Amino acid sequence: MRLSSDPAPAPAQGSPTDGGPTKGALPWRTEVMLLVVLALLLRVLKLVATEPWLDEACSIELARFGPLQLLDTLASSDQSPHPPLYFLILSGFIGLLGEGEGAVRLPSALAGVALVAGTAEAARRMAGRWPARIAGLIAAVSPLAIHYSAEARGYTLLAVLSLALALMTERYLSGGQRKHLLWMLLLGFLTSLTHYFGLLLLPLPLLLCLGKERPPLARGLRAGATLLGAMTPSLLLAGAQLGRGAGGTSWLEPISSVWGASLGSLEAMALGTQLPGYLGQAGLVKVGELSHALGIGFMGGGAILGVLWPLEPNHRGPRRALVSLVVLAAGVPLLLSLWRPLYLPGRYELAAMAPIHVLAAVGWWHVLQLLVAKQALKGRIAGLVVTLAVLGLSLSHLPTYLTLRTSQPYSFMSLTLRAGSSPKSAAIFTHLTGPPTAWQLRQFGFKGQSHYFPASLAAHPCWAERSQQTPAALRAEVRQLLDKLDGINRVFIMVSLRRGRLRPAAQALFDEIQAQKWKFRTKRSAGPLGVAIFSRFLPGEPLPKRNKRSKASKASKASKTTKLPIAAASPAKPATAANALAAP
Repeated sequence: MRLSSDPAPAPAQGSPTDGGPTKGALPWRTEVMLLVVLALLLRVLKLVATEPWLDEACSIELARFGPLQLLDTLASSDQSPHPPLYFLILSGFIGLLGEGEGAVRLPSALAGVALVAGTAEAARRMAGRWPARIAGLIAAVSPLAIHYSAEARGYTLLAVLSLALALMTERYLSGGQRKHLLWMLLLGFLTSLTHYFGLLLLPLPLLLCLGKERPPLARGLRAGATLLGAMTPSLLLAGAQLGRGAGGTSWLEPISSVWGASLGSLEAMALGTQLPGYLGQAGLVKVGELSHALGIGFMGGGAILGVLWPLEPNHRGPRRALVSLVVLAAGVPLLLSLWRPLYLPGRYELAAMAPIHVLAAVGWWHVLQLLVAKQALKGRIAGLVVTLAVLGLSLSHLPTYLTLRTSQPYSFMSLTLRAGSSPKSAAIFTHLTGPPTAWQLRQFGFKGQSHYFPASLAAHPCWAERSQQTPAALRAEVRQLLDKLDGINRVFIMVSLRRGRLRPAAQALFDEIQAQKWKFRTKRSAGPLGVAIFSRFLPGEPLPKRNKRSKASKASKASKTTKLPIAAASPAKPATAANALAAP
């Protein structure tokens, strides 16, 4: 007797369930490999489309520690509020391939390819081959999936491990085989060590035990205890990091509407929709209102149909697992965000993306079969129609997104430092400018020193807290920093502006460095980021040579030059380095 947890038997070729050709059908593994190749090609195009941004640079900084130092840092300091698994994997890739854009994003790309294969397999277990092909295609061409597959963060790895854990938990509860319980133990351990949002899956066995088709109570308790044991190390590490105040989600905006946040998640996971601006290049592509509405309708309507459509008994278990994963990965943090911000549509609920893609593919495939009169062609025609719909929705966003190339503001700033790089130069990072700029400097071999200000920022360069130091204490710390610049004749100060103004720590640094007879030279700015350059002459250095020009040539040049008024400077109030940098 076959249990419902086992894979569904392959339907007869040409049957309505499978919809495949009668003869010459490709093996299922071959079809999955074709989807994998497509997914890999699409993701490779984005691996070097832009330089690492802040969060990616923070991943690189942690991975550069090496395995043992990384574990010690996460366990004993407040540098990062994340568990170690993704950074350990990234550390291995950096050791083998270096820390170029493509190398540091390769682990995410491989996880993204695995997610495509997992999505297709989940759909096959739930409804057969044609829904599996459609779901795999959706996952392969999804802009959101491609975005996180080309980002040096652990969200895609979390999504693929969460999907595997949900399906494996359902298989154990349905069949009770010990090997599935051991896989649960391993997957639960890895999921919780990838991101702390994996801990939200702890109630998964409980959810799967609800309903009419309940497993034996002892089996459910065994599954719950196994998952709790697997996630206990992450629970302890999370508690220790929280106690030290590492990072947090205070930067997230509170959720004002559960419906609005849910719609935002659906927009991000759909095809052909306008994505949020914080998704980098994916959010820069503009789509029409019609395409946006069709994309939401396709994904949302299909997912609802996939949840409600009556299935055969041996297909209901995988659906319960997928629905439970959506509830825990998206619903729970959404409700918790009414108390404390924990939800960002299109990022922290990414583990719900694959189940929604599967449900949408299954839902539309079943509905469209009702429109086909010929029984033998129902599955095939419905599958082709849904596939064409997926490709049509993708055309409104995907071609532009795949060819888009941009540069980070940190790249512009690093060019300024590159031009003045020498053993007698120093870069001072304030606020959150350190990790991404440091990555840029390593790419061209910056020859000078690097410092963080305030000094406490060096302990956690990837998250910032409001400075509690008094102005006098900040000035004293600036003087201590300047004492370390013995032999330095040029300083680059990297700043992050807030509403066009310097932050208090940067303001104190600017004021004191000028009081110490450093001369403000120039500034460069790119959006909210900027770099100011100061210099001084060291004892024994030759003065710069001045070009001797005749009075006639100077007068001739002056007559050809149009002098523009400088609003920032006046005889009564001379311009300073601070207001020069903050000026638009």
